[in-house]
Amino acid sequence: MRRLPEGHEWQSVRADEIPLGPAMDTIERLVLEAAQQEGEKPSFDNLPSDGSLVARHRVDADTGSKVTEFYGKRSFIADMGKAGQAGRENC
Repeated sequence: MRRLPEGHEWQSVRADEIPLGPAMDTIERLVLEAAQQEGEKPSFDNLPSDGSLVARHRVDADTGSKVTEFYGKRSFIADMGKAGQAGRENC
């Protein structure tokens, strides 16, 4: 289950704990903004543990160009080294 990352100020707040009234609208907006940010740039806790990458597409506001960013727990570059040479020292 994906959720806000550990340590986020809204991570452990339950909806039924938020008091009714004008503060609720503000808190709801802040929680939704945090969820949107997490969706756009997932935290380490919410990345797939199977080694796959998550693609996020966006359009650059200044240039209008399309940008795809990939997020994962392990960099794809880690697998690009020559076989048998991982961990070589004095290179």
